Amino acid sequence: MRKNILFSIAAIILLLQAPAGFSQSVVLPDDKIVDNEALVYSTNAYGYYPSIQSFSQPSVITYNNYQYVVYYNKDRRVCLGRRSLSGGAWETLVFTDYLFSTIDCHNVPVLGISTDGKIHLSFDHHVSALKYRVSGSGVANNPGSYTWDAALFGAITDTLPGMTVPQSAVTYPSFIATPSGKLQLVMRIGNSGNGKERLFEYDTATTHWTDLGWLTSSAGIYTGPLTDGQHRNAYRDGMGYFGGNRLHLLFTWRETGDVQSEHDIIYSYSDDEGRTWKNSANVSFATLGTDLIGLGDTAAIVYRLGQKHGLLNQEYMYVDKQGRVHAFKKHMLASEPDASSWEDARDKAKAYHHMRATNGTWSTSLLPFNNHRVNFVADTNGILYAVTGNKLDIWAATPASGYTDWALIHRFDSLAKYAEETILIDKERMITSNVLSVLVQEKYTASGQPSKIHTIDFTLSAEPSITLDNTTAEITGTWNTSSAVSNYYGVNYRVRASGGTGTNYVKWRAAIPEAGDYAVYVWLPDGLPSRATNAKYVVYHSGYNTTYYVDQSLPGGRWVLLGTHTMTTNTTGNGVVMLTDEGNNDFVIADAVRFVKQSSGTARKSLPQQIKRPEIAQSLQFWATHGEVHATFYAAVPTRGSIRIIDLLGRVLLQQQIQVEKGFNTFNVGTAGLPRGFMIAVLSTGPENRALKFIKY
Repeated sequence: MRKNILFSIAAIILLLQAPAGFSQSVVLPDDKIVDNEALVYSTNAYGYYPSIQSFSQPSVITYNNYQYVVYYNKDRRVCLGRRSLSGGAWETLVFTDYLFSTIDCHNVPVLGISTDGKIHLSFDHHVSALKYRVSGSGVANNPGSYTWDAALFGAITDTLPGMTVPQSAVTYPSFIATPSGKLQLVMRIGNSGNGKERLFEYDTATTHWTDLGWLTSSAGIYTGPLTDGQHRNAYRDGMGYFGGNRLHLLFTWRETGDVQSEHDIIYSYSDDEGRTWKNSANVSFATLGTDLIGLGDTAAIVYRLGQKHGLLNQEYMYVDKQGRVHAFKKHMLASEPDASSWEDARDKAKAYHHMRATNGTWSTSLLPFNNHRVNFVADTNGILYAVTGNKLDIWAATPASGYTDWALIHRFDSLAKYAEETILIDKERMITSNVLSVLVQEKYTASGQPSKIHTIDFTLSAEPSITLDNTTAEITGTWNTSSAVSNYYGVNYRVRASGGTGTNYVKWRAAIPEAGDYAVYVWLPDGLPSRATNAKYVVYHSGYNTTYYVDQSLPGGRWVLLGTHTMTTNTTGNGVVMLTDEGNNDFVIADAVRFVKQSSGTARKSLPQQIKRPEIAQSLQFWATHGEVHATFYAAVPTRGSIRIIDLLGRVLLQQQIQVEKGFNTFNVGTAGLPRGFMIAVLSTGPENRALKFIKY
């Protein structure tokens, strides 16, 4: 009798962990909607999403256990959202006194918060008059005492409080909180190819802003294929304190309005909040307002690169807790000949990690991802996390490797629904809480159709893990390499015709570093109807083995939990995952596996709740195949239960009592004596019941 199946997996918990050797992991993302209908342009105006751009800093800030986001809604109004990080949804206030009529993605809104609790906003700038407004004192210091309303803010002005001269020709304003408790504002005054950076400072004691003066100069003569007289502008890749006492600045020069005229990567720092500046050799070379950072300060160049090399302005810089400076820049190598066009240059450009070590030396290394304007942050241990692409891929690299061991540790969305140019990371949240908090907007589904803005939080916790790709696995029989289907782990996967006897298999062997409980995962590439819906995996642990079945026809780009097992450091009968060629349909796929050590804290995090009964609803994997019903789940405490097979009229056809042990359990119930047709399998453990509908032919 031929038996076919309908496969179902209920509530699989995906514990997202780091690659082998990492001391950090990513657990349980928390996805919240800021606004369901944020503004999207119907035409490309340097992009389609004016609310969030990866070059804009900051549009999201954490302050005093609240997170704030500024954006434009579908009605072209400036909006400010806030949420308590202790729990709760986003609250949004809408400023109805200003209509954002511009069609230009340069004009992103930004915010800053001063220590007197004032929230400062600036918005809608591209070589235009300043637009600034600020709340009353205390609003951010005592958020629970204020109803979230636009009336908390004053009117829009083109001058900063305490100053009398209006600011014009403003572009890219950015607020920076200083270690001394002041708030700074840096902006470009002038045009692309002919502008200068100017720095302002807010003092909470006087509640006034002060114009500190020019920071960069536009003067000088540059020799190159694309010049326009004796002027240029500095394009900031990043400027900030990053939780420390030193102000860091990274930028590139642009000679004209043509992006191909950009050249060189320049770094400098200030230990007196921007008044005087030093280069990487710790030599003072510039003074704010008088001796400006200029073209002639060649000692500040950390990577020499000529024009027509695909260098893009306003990418990203971050400084870790240990003081290392990390810059993401995409460009051609300096040794390569000039590109024939911007398109040619970007085709040849690759993503590089430029790093300044704590001794002041710089190094450059190629990155495994080739996205542009990538945001990244570092945790307290100096591990770098980069968020890339429309699937929100999270990559990580360790300082022990010199940041050469980049690995993809998580793909949040295999459906690619996010606009990658809108990815922003909340730096303050990482610095204060070690939480990777991502602000991002969904791609539009139709021209000009508004889309959702999300905050997605990934909490970091210290748990070692081991990741093994198919490239290091033991192969028995013929398993062809392939990369035909997307969302595989690493460089490829292995594929073999299914329907075998199990004599052909792939084995991954992990060197377990310390005894304990380990969660075991397999990476699932994108599925196809031809893939086995019951690929057979066997996990060997402490002299025992447990069999699992995985539906490889499902959407992929994710880790699938098999189960958690006690592992020892023995190399025999332990720390092994085997995939056989058994299974239905046409093909079985072998990709990567992962072992993640579980502490009591991690185990709690891997389950949404801890209550004194089995956590069946949160961890159940329930399926039918080969004439059997299978159930794998986690139980917090031992108990008794049953698995029943009933027909659609509710009549019990088969019942098997089960003894549930603490930890992960697997039960198989045969259906050989049952009639053909639709049936329902019901797993019961005390007050919990979970069901699977299946068909037997």
